[in-house]
Amino acid sequence: MGPESASLAGFSACLSRYWPVESVTGRDGIVVTDGKSRVYLIHADHFGDTVRKDVQGVYCDPKLRHFYMSTLRNQTATFFLMDYSDVRLAKEVLAAVADSEQMLVDNGFSTVMLGKDLVNKLKSDPNWDWRDDFLHREKP
Repeated sequence: MGPESASLAGFSACLSRYWPVESVTGRDGIVVTDGKSRVYLIHADHFGDTVRKDVQGVYCDPKLRHFYMSTLRNQTATFFLMDYSDVRLAKEVLAAVADSEQMLVDNGFSTVMLGKDLVNKLKSDPNWDWRDDFLHREKP
């Protein structure tokens, strides 16, 4: 069962069923821990400006911009950035919170898809390592 809302409070309530979750000091975010592994989810509405329009000096994956503009153009979006120390835990956290057609996930390695599609990919291929896709992608 996913979060009640795409918010830090919703994510925290959902994720705390499986892992310890704490607030990030000095940031609008949470950290999920599993042993020595960590996943940070940081509220980042300022990132929306980068996705919606070109911001000088800030890179936005063109696939993310296109997907966002064609899929969510008329909807209000809330942005979160995720930083992680272990891809396994990152995949587990995403599976817990992103299983929705209302979520768009850019994994930072040139994969942009709806959260529901990402979770289905993780279920069908649990050994999938998105970093490998990036390293072995066809160059334009």
